[in-house]
This record gives sequence, structure tokens and C-alpha cells, in this order.
Amino acid sequence: MTKKTLFLTIKKESFDKIKSGEKTEEERQCKPFYISRLLKLNEFVKYDSIVFINGRRKDSPQIEIEHIKTDIYVYEDCQEDTAKDEDCYFMISLGKVIS
Repeated sequence: MTKKTLFLTIKKESFDKIKSGEKTEEERQCKPFYISRLLKLNEFVKYDSIVFINGRRKDSPQIEIEHIKTDIYVYEDCQEDTAKDEDCYFMISLGKVIS
């Protein structure tokens, strides 16, 4: 079976916190790009790992982290029954550093 990996770019501050284990969750807005990667047929896609890339160059630093789960939340000031995509966010729970 092949390993299922999600690739995401991330800023240096968050990259360093994830690498050190200080940050164990990553938040992403419910934009079409992330919806297409994190949801399929109204179910969360389960990845084996997430590769965070600090930058867009070929030689940008990367770190591979175990993917635990993904949840979706609505911002506190929004009504859940009338929420739009921009009113919610994905919370990606991260596990141990793989490489």
C-alpha cells in the first residue's frame, strides 16, 4: 500500500514550532484548495503524514509529521446553521516528527 502524504507550505515561525513539538495543531481556512484536499464525499481524508515546506523553492526546508486527524470548526462569532466556507476552519492534529 502506498503512503498518502499531504504537502503544505508554512511560514518559518510555525515551521520551527512544529519541528520542536511546541505546535501540535495547524489551522487552515475552509477555502476551495483545502476543502478539495481535506474532504472527500463529506468525509475527512486520512493522510499518513503531512510534509510542511517552509518556502516555495526546491531547496526549501521540509519536515514530515504524522497526521492524527482533521476536524472542522466554525468561528465563534458565526452561526453554525448559516456559516459559509469562509466562516469555518480546519484544525489538523499533528503527531510525531517522521523526518
